[in-house]
Amino acid sequence: MPELQALIEAVRSGDLDAVRMLLGREPEVSAARTEDGVSALLLALYHRRPDIAAEIRRHRSEVDVFEAAALGDGDRVTELVRTAPSLVNAVASDGFSPLGLAAFFGREAVVERLLAAGADPCSPARNTMRVCPLHSAAAHEDGAGAAAIARRLIDAGADVD
Repeated sequence: MPELQALIEAVRSGDLDAVRMLLGREPEVSAARTEDGVSALLLALYHRRPDIAAEIRRHRSEVDVFEAAALGDGDRVTELVRTAPSLVNAVASDGFSPLGLAAFFGREAVVERLLAAGADPCSPARNTMRVCPLHSAAAHEDGAGAAAIARRLIDAGADVD
């Protein structure tokens, strides 16, 4: 479907107006995914476009555990993990766990919930980067937030070496 690809391209280029137009015309394209399986919503967050992510989210009835972790939607993460406990250490199509995503995007409350549910603080991403949640926390832009998440991960047993 060309609209799905058009949404992905609009997200990649940061074109909020095009995203709004596409979603207004066909809201179901909000479920678009890249050729690698990354959702348009998560792609918007990776591109540091929370405005585009919010617009896509507005057109989605539900988000998956990876999107919820990246968005900071702790209630949704808790609901999904309670329903399917294996999701706590699941791996997204791009290789990242919910904990790694929450750490990368500075979602401290979600990091707490995932750790409490049994997320592995030492598990590396299953992609070429092989970063652990601690690396992801260190990559977050907010120094104080990153430090708090890093401390929590270390307290939970993250390997600092």
